[in-house]
Amino acid sequence: MTTLANEPLLRIRDLAIEIGGRRLVAIDALDVARGEIAGLVGESGAGKSLLLAAILGLLPRDARLQGSIRFDGTELVGAPDATWRPIRGRRIAVVLQAARAALTPTLRTGTWIDRALALHGIPAGERAARVDHALATVRLDRGHLARYPHQLSGGEAQRISIALAVALRAELILADESTSALDVTVQAEVAERFLELRASEGTAFLVVSHDLALVAGLADRIAILEAGRIVEAGGPGILREPAHPVTRARSEEHTSELQSLAY
Repeated sequence: MTTLANEPLLRIRDLAIEIGGRRLVAIDALDVARGEIAGLVGESGAGKSLLLAAILGLLPRDARLQGSIRFDGTELVGAPDATWRPIRGRRIAVVLQAARAALTPTLRTGTWIDRALALHGIPAGERAARVDHALATVRLDRGHLARYPHQLSGGEAQRISIALAVALRAELILADESTSALDVTVQAEVAERFLELRASEGTAFLVVSHDLALVAGLADRIAILEAGRIVEAGGPGILREPAHPVTRARSEEHTSELQSLAY
């Protein structure tokens, strides 16, 4: 498929997700441009995780999905397995809140990464170079490849997940509350890796979080999600002069943190 040069990498339109007859997500439009860090902020239950599951084609069986999710010009809603196979995990990667739990507990980290690369068709002779580059990108040494998940700190587990995305050369990383379980210092380190990865690899991110200050320090554009709907969107400047009461309330909760940001 030929992709229009100005089409976003991820383009969502008129998306509705229903479960048990209840409409839980209704998003008119959400885009992530190539090489952009987009932020989606919402409280628990706002629909953030459901939206990410829809982007990955992993909604519950009883969910009903309508609308359009296009990735690099390819329609994902209703797409067959053959369409998903080269996209999910490889071109669209995910970094989860519980990154350690996402690793296989009985496998050393290096084995886990190698198996993932093999699963996505990366030739054996190419894997070592990709892994070395990925480890350098996230600032880990090869010694981490010999560790089991329980031997990793929370920040190291997050960086291993990011390293896999780098090794696969993912074009879009979905970061789902990926720093919320970490202390402030490690949060800053992971956020710095995101910014470096965007600069060095041109990777796009959709950073999903309840933490407005964190997203404000990372994102080029921010959308505020409330009860499954985007109530306000724009550059980080919307946090200085929010138009919607929900954004205003969230901004007031984080006044001190936001005042320290040069957005």
